[in-house]
Amino acid sequence: MKNGYDKVKDLKGFSALRQGFISGFLPKDFESRSIILDNDSAKFQVQPIDPFDNTFDVFGDESIKIIPLEGHYKGQVGALINGNDKKKYFFIADSCWLSKSFRENIPPHFMANIIMDSSKEYKRTLKKINIFYKNNPDIQIIPSHCGEIYEKFVLNQA
Repeated sequence: MKNGYDKVKDLKGFSALRQGFISGFLPKDFESRSIILDNDSAKFQVQPIDPFDNTFDVFGDESIKIIPLEGHYKGQVGALINGNDKKKYFFIADSCWLSKSFRENIPPHFMANIIMDSSKEYKRTLKKINIFYKNNPDIQIIPSHCGEIYEKFVLNQA
């Protein structure tokens, strides 16, 4: 999202690292190769998916829908994907770390606030994911750091 990229793109050194941004990892032509979305990107906006406010269909084919998930860091997004197995997957990045968290709407320990862009937005996003989970039991929600997900999709694939 534009708001996230704008926040970090000019940062250097420790200031950048504190935000989890290492510009050297980006290709020199990153901006020209990227589609940087904001909430006014009408070309890509589609009907919002309840309970989220904005949804973007970047490829125009509904294969991957991008959903802003503010809180942990500015501009964070998730991706709702139609899998090759005819199932849907919602990759929610760091908008929560454990499946139990979104299932039961359990925010992280208050000390985690030191690595949050906005703990208020984080809690709001977590609540929306909880509602989405309850309303869409057929969609597999995948947080980035969940041991339960790792076990299900990685360890059990052998």
